[in-house]
Amino acid sequence: MAPNHEHWTTVESSELCELYNVYPYVRRIVDIPTMMVIAEKDTLTMWDQETDAFNQILTPKKKLVVLPEISHMSLYGIYPRSSTPRDRPFPGW
Repeated sequence: MAPNHEHWTTVESSELCELYNVYPYVRRIVDIPTMMVIAEKDTLTMWDQETDAFNQILTPKKKLVVLPEISHMSLYGIYPRSSTPRDRPFPGW
């Protein structure tokens, strides 16, 4: 994470988040390897909508990964900058 980052939520940002709709886009993913990552302790996004969107991706080359004990914000900072792909839990993705 950025060391000076301050996470502020505004009424506008909350409303915009609620209006965002990914469904028109997921059906465009055809025959493209896709991995969706969900944080187990995420209290900001909705798992049911995320998994529903994942299930609508048309490619059989897809993987849903649930990271245990990870929150929404910690999801963005779980790997140190010096880590390499081989150090990560899903090499080859």
